[in-house]
Amino acid sequence: MLEPNTMNSKPNITILDFGINNLFSIKKALETVGSNTIISSNKDEILNSDALILPGVGSYDRAMDSLKENDLVDTINAFAKNNKYVLGICLGMQLLMDSSEEFGQNNGLGLIKGVCKKFDNSQLIVPHIMWNQIEIANEKNIKNLSPISFSENKNHMYFVHSYYVEPKDKSTILTKTYYQNFEFCSAVQKNKIIGFQFHPEKSSTNGIQILKNFINLIKNDKK
Repeated sequence: MLEPNTMNSKPNITILDFGINNLFSIKKALETVGSNTIISSNKDEILNSDALILPGVGSYDRAMDSLKENDLVDTINAFAKNNKYVLGICLGMQLLMDSSEEFGQNNGLGLIKGVCKKFDNSQLIVPHIMWNQIEIANEKNIKNLSPISFSENKNHMYFVHSYYVEPKDKSTILTKTYYQNFEFCSAVQKNKIIGFQFHPEKSSTNGIQILKNFINLIKNDKK
């Protein structure tokens, strides 16, 4: 259970458990930077949290099926409508979009308008597994309460994915990354809905700093 919150206490964060991820590395990383963190699919625990994390690894269609089977789609949407932070990581970022072409056409959460596409494996080695740079794509967003600051520009983060997101509104793109000569969106934000294609919890001190920035956003939001 999450601890009751006070003004100066650690923020309460729920990592959504939809049965397809190894979630303990992100839980440990978030606790390291100062949060009370649980792994849960309980609706009340989710809705009472200060922020919600959508993790990590797996297939788009299976993830959405799991969310629907556990009646969590409406819960996620209700949480977002309460003007709280939602952070999607890797697959979680892709689920924020309207749809994905993985294993046919699959509908997503639609919290950020856009689609999820597969890298062209005739031109690139798929999956994209490597440390790679993130480059700030929209300075206006960086200045507007983003967990990514100018000090993280061109830092290396750890990526492992075969699909990438293509937001409809390009102003929502926080960072871009180049895989050989192909540019893709590596972080996105629309108000308090945020997505990272990389794994901050696996990106050493660079990723931990971004998670620390995220925690500070939540704290400032509660003042």
